[in-house]
Amino acid sequence: MRYIAKLSVHGPKAPMDFWSQWDATDAWLSALGKRFVREHGFLHGRNLNAFSPWMRDVGAIDRWQGWTPPVAVAEGIAYLDTFYPAVIERIRVPCGNGSWLEYWPGRMMRIGAPQTGWLWPQLIEEWDPENWAVDDRRRWTVDGRLEQALRHPWGFVVERFPRPGWREWAVHADRQPEYLVELWQRLVNRLGRRRLHLSWHHLGHSQPGSSPWSALPVAIDQVRLRFDTWAGIPACYRARSLANVKPAATWTVPDWGSGWSAIVRLTKPGAPRLEAVFEAASGASPQEPFLRAQIRQLPILELGPAPFWEALERGSWTEVANWAGWQRRAQSLRRFCRHLGVAATRSRSRLPADWAYSRLESQPGHWVIRHRWRLISVACSWPTEVNPGYVSVNLAGAASVGLEDLDPEGLIDRWNGEWRYWHTVVADLVERVDHWLDTEPEGHPPA
Repeated sequence: MRYIAKLSVHGPKAPMDFWSQWDATDAWLSALGKRFVREHGFLHGRNLNAFSPWMRDVGAIDRWQGWTPPVAVAEGIAYLDTFYPAVIERIRVPCGNGSWLEYWPGRMMRIGAPQTGWLWPQLIEEWDPENWAVDDRRRWTVDGRLEQALRHPWGFVVERFPRPGWREWAVHADRQPEYLVELWQRLVNRLGRRRLHLSWHHLGHSQPGSSPWSALPVAIDQVRLRFDTWAGIPACYRARSLANVKPAATWTVPDWGSGWSAIVRLTKPGAPRLEAVFEAASGASPQEPFLRAQIRQLPILELGPAPFWEALERGSWTEVANWAGWQRRAQSLRRFCRHLGVAATRSRSRLPADWAYSRLESQPGHWVIRHRWRLISVACSWPTEVNPGYVSVNLAGAASVGLEDLDPEGLIDRWNGEWRYWHTVVADLVERVDHWLDTEPEGHPPA
C-alpha cells in the first residue's frame, strides 16, 4: 500500500518563490534527519520557446507530447512499433463523441465511451470478455452504480461508471504482458483513420547546448525538461524567469523510518504545494502505526491511500482490491449512520476518547475531527449566506460518505447558524462512526 500525505507549507508572511521553497524543503528534510539520495527538478511547458533559457546548459528534454496528422490507426501503430520501440510511453486515440482509448505499452489499456456508443459493441465482438476465466471478483457501489474488478489468469479488468451513461475499463495484463499487446492490436484494427496523441521520452538526438527537436511528425503540445541538482542549485537558475513553465521538484528518501521510503514532491501550479508519497522500502515490512504517529509529528494536513487512478496506473491488483474494500465499508457506514437528522436535537458535549479536533485541517467555518489511530475523519462546513452547512465522513482518502447519505429525509437544518446545533450533529455522527468501527463485520478498516 502506498500513502500520500499532504503537508502544510505555510512559510513566512512574505510570499516565497519556487527556489526559496526548494531551499526550505531541503532544510526541513535535513532538520528531520532524513537523508535524500536524489534531487530532481522538472519544468513543464507547452512549447520549446519557454525553455530557451535552459537549453544551453541542460539540453535534455525528458518527455514530449503531441498530435500526429490523421492516420490509419493500425498502420500508425505498426510504424511506431517498428521505428520507435521502447520509446512511446502512451498512445491516446480519440474515437468521437468524447470516447477514447489509451494504451501504455506492456502496462495497461483504458477505454472510456458512452454506454450506448459504437466502441463497446466493437470491443465485445473482438475480445469476447464473457468467456474470460475469472479467478476473483470485487464489487462495490458508487452513487448507486455497480462497479467491479475482475481477476483473470492473465491480469485484471476494472469496470467503472464515473457518471451516468458513461463506462470505463482499465485492462492490465500483469501476469501475461504479451496478452495485453494482443488485445490492443486486435482492437486498433477496428478504429479506422484518426489522429493519435503520443507521449514519449527523449529520443537521444540532442546534445548539451543544442536545440533538441522531435524526430516524430507531430505537433508538440507538452514538453517536460528534467535537471539534476544533487550538488545544489546553480546560481544562474535562480535568475531565470519561470514564466510560461510550471516548475516541480522531487526528493527521494530511501529510509524514512520503520520500513517506509518516501518521495517528497514540491509543485507550484499557482502557489507552492508539498506532498510526500510513502511506500514500502525495498525488502522491508513497513509498520503502519509509524505513519499514524507521523500525523502528530509532521505538518500533515491529510494522510490516505494513493488515489484510485494511481492504483490503476501502477497495475496492482492488491491496491485495487483494497480500494474496493474501502468502497464496501463506505456502503456499510452509510447504512449504519443513516437517519442522522433524527437525533439532531439531542445534546452532546464530548467526543469519544479516540477522536480529537485537527487544528491543522480546521479553519474558520470548517471543522475536521480525526480518529487518533485510524485514517478516518469527520468534516463539518459552517453555513454561510450563500452556502448551507455540510457534513461528511472520509475513509482513508479512498471513500467518502456525505450528508445526502446520512440524512436522506433532510431533517438536518442546513441553514442553522448556531454553532451548538452543529456541534451536536457532528458529535452524534462521530459517536456513530466510532460505534461502527467496533461493530463493522469485516473488522476495523486498515489504517
